[in-house]
Amino acid sequence: MLETSLKGESCTFVVSVKTSAKNSRIVGEENGVLRVEVAAPPVEGKANDAVVKLIAKALSVAPTRVSIVAGPKSKKKRIAVSGIDPKDVLGLAGPVTPTRP
Repeated sequence: MLETSLKGESCTFVVSVKTSAKNSRIVGEENGVLRVEVAAPPVEGKANDAVVKLIAKALSVAPTRVSIVAGPKSKKKRIAVSGIDPKDVLGLAGPVTPTRP
């Protein structure tokens, strides 16, 4: 199951990111970590921006409520989403339809 924690008003969790994928999508959960693929390359913060937008869209929140709080240059990143219940984040681990960049 996806591991989440509540810190103040933000729910945090870890994502493992594959960049330069065919489509941007949430793959699922593995060992407590959310696996995502983004079409953006890992240059100039493009992949990080794509991860933030993907998570925001999946949770139906504004991208400004999603931030990378650890690991901005790493494949594994800690994400914080403000003002959301951890139960909503657990729903991300299911299959999601791929999106175009």
